[in-house]
Amino acid sequence: MGESTLMTDIDAMNKVLHDRSDDSLLNMQDNKDKKFVALHQLYSDIIQVIYFIKPDLVCSLSLRMIELTMAKGITPTSPFSFVYFGSILAAMGEVEKACRLGECSLYHDCILQHCSLYTWLEPYHVYHSNPTYKMQHCRKTSTEIG
Repeated sequence: MGESTLMTDIDAMNKVLHDRSDDSLLNMQDNKDKKFVALHQLYSDIIQVIYFIKPDLVCSLSLRMIELTMAKGITPTSPFSFVYFGSILAAMGEVEKACRLGECSLYHDCILQHCSLYTWLEPYHVYHSNPTYKMQHCRKTSTEIG
């Protein structure tokens, strides 16, 4: 994938995510197709290796993962799609958008039900489950963060 095509696709996905509310991201339909779940799990496993072996592919792979999640629904590894794509946005200076995706990934039911990180995330989720709570530090702009 060429860099200009990749940037165009990232911008398009940014628009899709911007047009969706947090509630609609959190309440996406689960995808129970075993082949799709396995494919998404494979992408999730591969991206962790790619990060160290060929880091320039992480952007393309994270984009593919979020595209699949948005098009076909949530799998147990979908919250990682939000995190990986959010890390790309953060690297591009889109800190607020990245924090929104990170926050959505933490609150998504499937990560709380299926992820081995549940015991680590449970105190975070319980502490922050107040509906009026907002992650104020994530609402800062990149210039405020430094």
